[in-house]
Amino acid sequence: MSQSRPTDIQINAYAENYVLYGDQSRAWRIAFPESKSKPENIHTKASLMHSNAKVQQRIEEIRSKLINQSEEEFLITVSDLKKMLLEAAHGGLKEKVDAQENKILHNIAGAVSAISEINRMDGNHAPVKQQVYNSETSPWAEIKASIDK
Repeated sequence: MSQSRPTDIQINAYAENYVLYGDQSRAWRIAFPESKSKPENIHTKASLMHSNAKVQQRIEEIRSKLINQSEEEFLITVSDLKKMLLEAAHGGLKEKVDAQENKILHNIAGAVSAISEINRMDGNHAPVKQQVYNSETSPWAEIKASIDK
């Protein structure tokens, strides 16, 4: 007795669960909960289901939607974070007048930290590799030795 063609609901369930778990057999078991298939046959049925063109198309649609949604959420998050950091930087650089009428910056450390974080987010804060020499390996050791002679 051959299995009938999968319904759109089963195709969708399989595709969603395959994208979620990355496991064909698990996705097949979820899409066909009423199946009385033996465990040793599930992998074969899942593989056949996975090779179905409609299933492949639906998997790609779901992945595409997830990627677009993730990119939008990421961009909004980074954009919002940068706005908050810019506000903190500007707020820290505002001048205030103290009791003796001296102009002081409100929170210069906070402003510097905010600016530093913005630079890190933009990739402008890469650490610079420093060459460290001891007295024996320094290029100046050779120069000094030649002068001392």
